[in-house]
Amino acid sequence: MSMSSISKAYFIAVYSNEHDPPDYIESSPHTILMTIFRGDGNRIWYESHYLDRSIKPIGGINTTVPNSPEDSNQLLDALIAFAPKFFENCPSLEEVKNKLADKKRLDFDLGKDDIPESWDELRKESRSAIEQGIKADNGVLGIYSTKFEKTII
Repeated sequence: MSMSSISKAYFIAVYSNEHDPPDYIESSPHTILMTIFRGDGNRIWYESHYLDRSIKPIGGINTTVPNSPEDSNQLLDALIAFAPKFFENCPSLEEVKNKLADKKRLDFDLGKDDIPESWDELRKESRSAIEQGIKADNGVLGIYSTKFEKTII
């Protein structure tokens, strides 16, 4: 796989009020906990960068590859794999963590045999947790995106 370029970044941050945050990060106090980068090459892939060192991936997972470019679960799958601590209340998490303890990469496209059967249930539980508002560090978890575009200085 040719891993050519990073095309997007997603910032996983805590915002301090209970209301929906504005689209831009500067408007209220935030703590960025981690970044998930999306790369585009022959295939799309995701990798993480941790600012909060208490966040650890499932097993040793450092890359996820979605089922397809249109896969609606691709960011959710990356967030679960890279930051399971946000989903500790999900009943399916322990089983998934046990089955993926030795994995370094989750490939939903070509490596389907490596994905535990309980992953679909964990997706549902995780999506529900996000919709209800995940509490973290006296705030609520937010996910913000940006595209990398050339800027003239």
